[in-house]
Amino acid sequence: ELDTMLSREFVYDMGSTTRGRVKRDIDFEGDGEHEILLVVSDNVGNRGYYSWYLEVEGGITPELTQVMNYPNPMEERTDFTFILTRGMATVRIEIYTVGGRKIRELGPVEVSSGFNTVHWDGRDEEGDQPSNGVYFYRIAADWSDPESLGSEKELVEIEKLFICR
Repeated sequence: ELDTMLSREFVYDMGSTTRGRVKRDIDFEGDGEHEILLVVSDNVGNRGYYSWYLEVEGGITPELTQVMNYPNPMEERTDFTFILTRGMATVRIEIYTVGGRKIRELGPVEVSSGFNTVHWDGRDEEGDQPSNGVYFYRIAADWSDPESLGSEKELVEIEKLFICR
């Protein structure tokens, strides 16, 4: 149950002393029916009650967001970071030259929803340090529960990586 005083978040409409707005994001826990009860009062203490019922189905759509590596440009090593919005996933990160040759694959790594980090020691598959330049990395999240994505099972993002020693 969310019980919040919104009076500090109330903003009057332009030119009005009686109308305004409150904007609030609400995270519903789980699917099913939820009630929103709004209690409003004026400066004299008169109260009004407003109630809404919502039916939440399906929860959050799985997404792979805020994909980046840090530091970028990198010298010796970097961390790939990303947010998964739902569930557990198997993640693979592949690093490619601009010519399309894969130099390293990280994973599979099991990760959960929220902020995640995968470390790269900056070495290719042979254990050598790649030369300075631009590279691309492909991060793919594979949800083990096919129902969590419907017909699509894998989410992919491609980003640039710079190596500068």
